[in-house]
Amino acid sequence: MASSGSVDYQSSRTNFIETALKLCGVLREGVSASANQLTDGAHALNIIIKSFHSYGMPLWAIRESAVFPIEDVNTVTLGPSGGHAATTYAATYLTAAAASGATALTVNSITGISASDQLGVELNSGDIDWTTVSGAPSGSTVTAAVALTAAAAINNRVYAYTTKTVKPLKIIQAALYNYDTTTQVPVNIISRDEYERLSDITVEGPPNQIYYIPGVLTGTLKFYPRFPDGSSVIKIWFQRPFEDMDAVGDTADFPQEWENAITWELAAHLGTAYSIPVRKLNIILIKAEKELMKVADFGQEEGSVYLTPNSSGR
Repeated sequence: MASSGSVDYQSSRTNFIETALKLCGVLREGVSASANQLTDGAHALNIIIKSFHSYGMPLWAIRESAVFPIEDVNTVTLGPSGGHAATTYAATYLTAAAASGATALTVNSITGISASDQLGVELNSGDIDWTTVSGAPSGSTVTAAVALTAAAAINNRVYAYTTKTVKPLKIIQAALYNYDTTTQVPVNIISRDEYERLSDITVEGPPNQIYYIPGVLTGTLKFYPRFPDGSSVIKIWFQRPFEDMDAVGDTADFPQEWENAITWELAAHLGTAYSIPVRKLNIILIKAEKELMKVADFGQEEGSVYLTPNSSGR
């Protein structure tokens, strides 16, 4: 008898809720959950998913994004309604000078650039002129929806992206990547106190320090010094939020290995809400804790341990 050859099974939101209700003894086999039970279950399920943010930073929830150069400021908001930062983007350069007022831009490559994308062009002043892409790029030409406000020379940087980055929950690593020299230099992540003690935040130079403040829908990234030109981006590696399960057919934004833990955690939540017998609830709570412990370290990064000799004599 042959195996299925399939490894992509995932439970839907309704599957999670009905299985959890059956574990509680609230729902009998062969009976579907009522509308009220599905509503209660969906609410509980999304609360549980948000609570899992506190269980470290699994590798599958870490994303890389680029924060694009910004003129004369030290702050950018990150999130769907934030500033210019993206996980997927195109970085190219002008192969012909563009005068002030130009809309047709000749670039080295149009790969990854689409109609209506956000479009940033490095001006000769070092500032980035942001607009959108008008129509589909063709050959080596990208058309800006709004004319350049100043001239841009050959080799000046051009950036394009479709979707802004999600709000980072926590930034775990950062680096400054220079497209002119193709070099990447680590950027220090500092505390609020360290940022506030910086003497002059108007200084320009390659950013080498950042401080991040997560908010409700967006986060605030502060960097020092200010970008001197448009040749570099700050790359950040961060823990992203887990996606909500909004629709009945939605699957969990987790690896399959988490499904059992999610189900038992949901059963514990619903069992409390539906006041099931204490003995049964305690069994579910113990099982939920065990399943969560199994997967809590799943996907965590493993690295070598280096022991340094103590040369101080103490």
